[in-house]
Amino acid sequence: QYTQLIARRVRECGVYSEIHPWDISDEALRAFRPAGIVLSGGPESVNLDDPPRVSQAVFELGVPVLGICYGMQTMAAELGGKVEASAHREFGYAEITPGDSDLFGGLSDADGPLLKVWMSHGDRVEALPPGFHATAKSPNSPLAAMEDHERRYYGVQFHPEVTHTLQGEAIMRRFVRDICGCPGDWTPGNIVADAIEQVRDTVGEAKVLLGLSGGVDSSVVAALLHEAIGHGLEGDFNRKKTSVFSGLMGQRIAAPGVTIVDDGTLTDRRGSLTVDDEGTPTQRTVLIEDGVLVGLMQDRLNARLMGVPATGNGRRQSFAHVPMPRMTNTIMENGTHSPEEVVSTVKNGLYAVNFGGGQVDITNGKFVFSASEAYLIEDGRIGAPVKGATLIGDGATALTRIGMVADDMALDPGIGTCGKDGQGVPVGVGQPTLRIDGLTVGGTAA
Repeated sequence: QYTQLIARRVRECGVYSEIHPWDISDEALRAFRPAGIVLSGGPESVNLDDPPRVSQAVFELGVPVLGICYGMQTMAAELGGKVEASAHREFGYAEITPGDSDLFGGLSDADGPLLKVWMSHGDRVEALPPGFHATAKSPNSPLAAMEDHERRYYGVQFHPEVTHTLQGEAIMRRFVRDICGCPGDWTPGNIVADAIEQVRDTVGEAKVLLGLSGGVDSSVVAALLHEAIGHGLEGDFNRKKTSVFSGLMGQRIAAPGVTIVDDGTLTDRRGSLTVDDEGTPTQRTVLIEDGVLVGLMQDRLNARLMGVPATGNGRRQSFAHVPMPRMTNTIMENGTHSPEEVVSTVKNGLYAVNFGGGQVDITNGKFVFSASEAYLIEDGRIGAPVKGATLIGDGATALTRIGMVADDMALDPGIGTCGKDGQGVPVGVGQPTLRIDGLTVGGTAA
């Protein structure tokens, strides 16, 4: 859990990150050529008979290393320090006094040198490795943080990735941006633009028909409906005029027959709520009706600023976060055709069943999706598999190119979490099989 959150905090700094197991091979680690390494926390103890150990290759790459909680302890143990069980296990709020530090020097949560942090540990570092000096202390941990300035090694006993550590974002940013020297240009806009150019360089601008299968794999419906379209129908993006749908209320933005709703009242669904996080009852909000934009998702503040009723979409990750307009269960409703009928109308196209990943810019809806399972459609029949099919386009254009909507709408299996402005909330999506007439597709025969 902490590991996933650390990777997320790095990405929020505009820096690409990957999660690898503690026993990654030395060859794979060197081949990755990292600009910096974070050793994550965990429930283990370095004093166990066979604990997870950081590879010495980590310390031979010449890049900055940050150890968090257990990461600090295994760093200390491997580099010649001493780690022992603490007489008092810490879990929760703590205050540390920082000293001379590259990592958090100058940061404070009070008039004097004081940082409010979140601890979770049973062991603690009792003796520093050679070359390190202590950079923070707490009443329970005399060595709450350590640094080796020359080798750019850093260890913190607390968790900077959680919101309870008030300066955590600044600490993570200082490590990945200042110490590691990463430029911070890993943004949705740049990612999508780069991926689109790579695909275009490979396959050109050949347009084909796409038989997109929703209801078969949750990533399909999440990618197109939720990410590329749904966020653009949230009220705050429209009020700020950053959505591609801004100013289009009452106008046709999708093909006839396309109706999209957000429904937080569905029974036993992951995105369902009785009331939202502002106390507003959830409801079934029609967003697009027969291709026409008729509504947006609103929280109380945005609804008041736009002069419209709140829709029960004011949601937040926790009490430490501010509510904002968010989706609940976003659904494209059934059409009138069977899936077999939809496929039969495609002379030459692609039937995409499962997606293995992709990128979306949620404000303009531009997307790049990689299909992990796809098949050619020839003369209305599903044929040979296609390896590595990549789809590029944008949600707004795709809406206008929906040629047929099937009657097999199905909801996702209930595992989705939506991210926006650093907050994650549980959501659901549902979509029938669609025929989209004209997306850029690249791939090779399987």
